Amino acid sequence: MYQVDKPMMPFLVPDLLKLVKDLLARFVQRDVVESLVTCSDVVGFDTTNIGKYCPAIELGFSADKIIRSDNFKKKKVSDRDMLVVRTEDRSVLKAMCKKLLQKTPVTYPVARALSCSDPRNMAGSPEQCKTMMRRLLSACVEGGFVVEAGCDEVVQQFDDFIHTCVKGELENFYVADDHLDTFLRSRMAVNYPTAWSVCELALLLSHGQAFVERGFTV
Repeated sequence: MYQVDKPMMPFLVPDLLKLVKDLLARFVQRDVVESLVTCSDVVGFDTTNIGKYCPAIELGFSADKIIRSDNFKKKKVSDRDMLVVRTEDRSVLKAMCKKLLQKTPVTYPVARALSCSDPRNMAGSPEQCKTMMRRLLSACVEGGFVVEAGCDEVVQQFDDFIHTCVKGELENFYVADDHLDTFLRSRMAVNYPTAWSVCELALLLSHGQAFVERGFTV
């Protein structure tokens, strides 16, 4: 479980997408799953398209072991009953994927754009991070949180930060050892104040209501 006091959004997005793709791989054709590259691809995938289903659903290692066991074979389960089991299992997996995507902010462009604040993405995909930063700025301007006239300076400072920060520090960032807000503030606030103000604003976004509900309890 992630600690609620850490700004985890940039890291939740890829983890969630991987989880959804792993679930889809159990009942959707492999080449179709591999074609889902971007967040938009995964979020927009239609799980009801039966033309993209696998001929046989993957029940999992433990379930397959039970089916192959002698005790199970002695029960003489009919092919019709097995078909019902596999059909119901597919329905469960479809419902899980749908619920995961419904309950996560990853469906919102702003949440996906926050991947630009992941130091590991800065090191590995700097150009993509700049694109994500522009999308984040567009949302901030639309919401009235950032002045459009200052966006070019933000992008320039963000680009300078990516190319001047020690690449090893970005690549080796590990969220379990350091807070993302502390990491970025210590490296951006002084030399790149305009870019940091946007990153700070993004990191202050509410990632859920658990912390608020805890306050109600207190």
